Amino acid sequence: MSKTCLKHCAIFALLFAIFSIEFNPVLNQFNHAFYGGARTDPGLYVWLTQYNISKFFSWPSQGFDADFFYPFGRSLAYSDNYLFPSLISKLASCFTTNFAAAYNLPLLLAFVLNGYITFMLATKLGLSGRAALLGAVSFMVNPYFRFHSGHPQLQYAFFLPGVMLALLSYYERPRFLSGTMVGGCVCLAFLSSVYYAMYTYLLALLTAGGIFMLRARRPPIGETAKLFLYNIPWLALTACAAAPYKEVRQVFGAIHPSVVKMFSPGPLAYFSAPRVNVFWVATARLEHMEGFLFPGAIVALLMVFALGCSFIRPDLEHPHASRTLKSASLLTLAALAVVLVAAVALFLPPGSSAGPPDWQKAWSIAIPLWVALIATAILLCSLGVKQPSPAPIAGPRALLLLIFLFVFFYFASMGIIGGYAEGSHRPGLYFALYKYLPGYNALRGTSRIGIVTILLICLLAGFGYQLLERGLARRWPRSALCAFIPLTFLSAYELDVQGFSAGAEPPVPPIYADLAQQPGQDAVLNLPFLSIRSDGYRFLKVTSSYMRWIQSTGRKMVNGYSGKMPRFHQFQGPILDAFPESTSLNAIERLYGVRYIIYSSRFKWDFNRAEFEKALAAHSEDLKILSVRGKQRSPDYLIEVTPHLHVFKDAEPKYYLPPDRNGERELSLTISGDFGDASVIEITSGAAGGIPLVETVPAANSPRRIKIRVPKTALPVKAHTILFRSIGSAAPPDLVISEIQLRPRAAQE
Repeated sequence: MSKTCLKHCAIFALLFAIFSIEFNPVLNQFNHAFYGGARTDPGLYVWLTQYNISKFFSWPSQGFDADFFYPFGRSLAYSDNYLFPSLISKLASCFTTNFAAAYNLPLLLAFVLNGYITFMLATKLGLSGRAALLGAVSFMVNPYFRFHSGHPQLQYAFFLPGVMLALLSYYERPRFLSGTMVGGCVCLAFLSSVYYAMYTYLLALLTAGGIFMLRARRPPIGETAKLFLYNIPWLALTACAAAPYKEVRQVFGAIHPSVVKMFSPGPLAYFSAPRVNVFWVATARLEHMEGFLFPGAIVALLMVFALGCSFIRPDLEHPHASRTLKSASLLTLAALAVVLVAAVALFLPPGSSAGPPDWQKAWSIAIPLWVALIATAILLCSLGVKQPSPAPIAGPRALLLLIFLFVFFYFASMGIIGGYAEGSHRPGLYFALYKYLPGYNALRGTSRIGIVTILLICLLAGFGYQLLERGLARRWPRSALCAFIPLTFLSAYELDVQGFSAGAEPPVPPIYADLAQQPGQDAVLNLPFLSIRSDGYRFLKVTSSYMRWIQSTGRKMVNGYSGKMPRFHQFQGPILDAFPESTSLNAIERLYGVRYIIYSSRFKWDFNRAEFEKALAAHSEDLKILSVRGKQRSPDYLIEVTPHLHVFKDAEPKYYLPPDRNGERELSLTISGDFGDASVIEITSGAAGGIPLVETVPAANSPRRIKIRVPKTALPVKAHTILFRSIGSAAPPDLVISEIQLRPRAAQE
C-alpha cells in the first residue's frame, strides 16, 4: 500500500475517531434506534428508506408512485426521494437483517465523509495537512448539522466539497474520472436531498466561473466542452429523476415569495447559535430556528484572521497578485463590517415592527455586498488576465477564489431581503436566483444555502490557521506544531451543542395486524386526519406513525405528510376529520378504492367512546366495525366502508380515481336520483382541471347503468375526477351511485 493511501486511511480513521467521541451515546444505540428518532421528520425518512428498499429497488418497481397520498400518484416527489442513502441501506440489508443498523450506516458514513472530502478539498487548495484537518473537523462537527439531527437528508453535505474538488482536479489535469464526478455529485445530491442538488449545481457553476476568471488569458473552453460530454449520462439520469418533481410543480406552482421571505435568515444568522448551546444560548434570540448558522467562535475568528493577513501581508510571488488579494480582502472585510454595523443598528430587536422601513434595511445590507461581490469578480478576472500562464489554483489564488464564493453565498443565504411584490424594493441576490435559476422558486428553506457558506468559512479558517502556524513557527516551532491540537478540539467542543438524538421505532398497534389479514389491497384512511396548520408538531408525530405502522400491511394510504400536500388533503382534511358525520362519509366515499378506515381514538382530544359508537351505528348501512383493539377508553377501530358511493348531497359531487399510466380504463356504474323533468346529469371526466365532457344523461332515464371512459392521465401526479352536475334543477340532487366497476378498456375489447 502506497504512502498516500496510508495517509488517507489514517485521516479517515482519525475523523471517524473524532466523530465517535463526539457522538458516542448515539453509537451505543446503533443497532436498535434510529438517528434523529423515528417520528416527525426523521420518521418520514425511516419510512422512505423502507419504501425504497422494498418497493423502489425491487422488481417490478413502483418507482415514484409511493404508498401515501392515495389516489394521487408520484407521491415520492412530494419531498426528498432519499434514494441514494436508501440504496446504501439496501446493500447493507444484504448482510444484516437489522433494519435500524442498515438505516444508520449511510448516516454514519455521511458524517465522516463530510469531514474527509472537505480535507481532500482543503489539501487541493494548498493547505497543509494540519490546517486542512482543522477545516475538515470544523465542518464535520458543525452545530448546524447537529442541531438538525431530525433532518437526516441535511447530513449528506459532502457533495458540496466534492463538486469543488472534482472541478479543481479536472481543470488542473483534465481526466474523465474527475470530470464525470462533477455531474455525479449533482445527480447523487439530487437523489439524497433536493436542496443540496440546487446548491451543488450552483456551487459548480460558480466554481467553474471563478476558474474561467482566473484563466481569463487562456479560457479553458475545450476542456469545458469535454466536461459537458463526460457528464451527459449523469444529466440524463438527473432529468429522469426530476421529471416527477416537474409534474408536482405543475400542480402546486412556485413557492410564494412571502413564504421564502418568512424562512429567510437575517444578517445576524452567523452570530446566532442554537438554543441548546450552553456557551452561546443568548445569541439564539437573534434568529429563528432555521437561521442558526453560527460556525463557531474560533472558526469565525480564524476566517477573519485569514482575510486580515491577506490584506496586511499577502505573501505572493507576483506583485499584481499581491495587490489583487489585498484589495479583495479589504473589500470583504469592509463589507462584513458595514453589514454587521447596519444589522445591529437596524435589525435589533428582531421581528420588531418599529424602526426603519424594510426597504431601508434591505439597501443597507445589499449595497456593500453587491460592491464586494462585483469587485471580487473583477479582481479575479484581472488576476487571470495578467497571469503569464494558467497556474494551479492553490494557495493564494485559491484563497482569492474562496473569498469570491464566500461573498456570493453569504449574500444569497440571507434569502429575500426587502419586498417581493412588483414595484417594491428587492435588492437582494436570492430574489434573482428565485426568479431565474431552475428549481429555486420551489425551495422553501432558503437558510439552508448557508451550509455552503459554512463550508467556505471552514476552508478560510484553515487558511487562517496555516498563517497563524507559520507566524508561530518563526519563534516557537514546537508550539506551532502543538497549537493544532487544542484549536482542532476547541473547534469541535466549544460549541457545547446537544448531540444527535436517537429513538426506537414505536410499537405497531395490533389493529394493523387485523388490517393485514383482510383480503385484497384496498386503500386505507387513517383517522383522525389532523392538520399541519392547527395541530403542528402533533400532526407530524401522528402522521409519521400512521405511515410507519401501515407499511407492514403493504397497502396504500390516503393521508401522509411531506414537504407538500395535495390540495385535496389541504381542503378535505378538516371534512374527513369530522368522521363519522355525513359530510365526512361523503368525502370518503368519493375516493375510489378506499375500503378501510383505522380510527385511533387516542389521538382525538375530545373522544367519547359511547357517542362515537352511537354515531357509527347510525350509519350501519355504510360502515361495518371489523375489530376493536387497545385500551377501553381509547381503542383503535378497524372499519370497513361499503364498496359503493352513497347519498351524495353536494351540488357538484366529485369522484376521485387513482391515476394510471398504462392506458385507458372504463368505469361502469348505476346512477339514480330524484330530479325534475327538466334536469339532466352532466358527467365529465379527466385530470383535475380541464375536464372534458363524456356524457349527458337525461334525468328522466334514471336509474340507468352507464359506462364512462376514463382516459390515460397526462399528469400522473393528479388523480382523475368524475364530476356529476345537475343542470336545470334548482335543488341539489340526491344522487346515488352504486355497482361500480373499474377495469382496463383492453379487457372490454
